[in-house]
Amino acid sequence: MAGRPDDSMSPQLVQYMILDPAIMGHDYMEDKEFGDMYKYLRYNPLKGNRETDRRLLLIAKNYYVENDLLYKIALPRGKQEKRLRSTVFQLCVPKPFRHTLLTQFHDILGHFSYQRLMPTISARFYWKNLSNDIKEFARTCVTCQFSKIPTNKPTSPLYLLQVPVRPFQM
Repeated sequence: MAGRPDDSMSPQLVQYMILDPAIMGHDYMEDKEFGDMYKYLRYNPLKGNRETDRRLLLIAKNYYVENDLLYKIALPRGKQEKRLRSTVFQLCVPKPFRHTLLTQFHDILGHFSYQRLMPTISARFYWKNLSNDIKEFARTCVTCQFSKIPTNKPTSPLYLLQVPVRPFQM
């Protein structure tokens, strides 16, 4: 339709506007979630704990290190998903960088809700509780709470009505 404003931004424009976090190798080493994986892929040490090492070795094939950055390979899960999307390489984000990243995406993209913010962020970045963090961030955004349109109907007051004494009193 001519003259209709486009409410979506192109992925290239978003990528240009959002700065990638300045993550260094030591950020991964200090992170609880990615520290063991980064150390294993970079220096090949195992902890000596059989259960922890087994879990690490099982998921290590889905990660790789490039230019001191840790990436996760997100493979399509089934035949149908394989037709819809290809393999995605997501940058693993340590905890100190997550809030800044969420703030950038949420503010620049026009205060998207969870449904629109989740696919946008998960296409490029990864951390364990990404979905929960996005839900919580969108739910607690001050600007969103002030501008949100209430969708529930107003309820009637919960008190007893007086019994009318004559017709048309109420």
